[in-house]
Amino acid sequence: MAYDNAQSQALQVGGDEDRSPTSTTHDPNGIGEVEGERGPTGTISGGLPGSDSPLESTVVGGIIARLIQDARERLGEMEECVTWYRREVAKAQKRLDELEDLAKQLSGEIPPEE
Repeated sequence: MAYDNAQSQALQVGGDEDRSPTSTTHDPNGIGEVEGERGPTGTISGGLPGSDSPLESTVVGGIIARLIQDARERLGEMEECVTWYRREVAKAQKRLDELEDLAKQLSGEIPPEE
């Protein structure tokens, strides 16, 4: 009987704290959070990195670097297109000028070149 009484008193002294592995903390910044989820620096263990992590800045930096590279490549392609179109415009203008000269020669306005 003394053993049962001692066991009963031990349960009363221990209270509810050790009965559940998920007892809550009383941190004013983390009301209702479960112990063990947050590490000593406030980061979640085993979770995604926080916004100040080096991994995130590396990933974002890599994405931005790739976007810059793509934009430069696209700009280069567009400049090549503009150069090609300018050459085509010059060819078309030359051809038009030659045809107009030929038309004037045929109508007798300009003597033929020899």
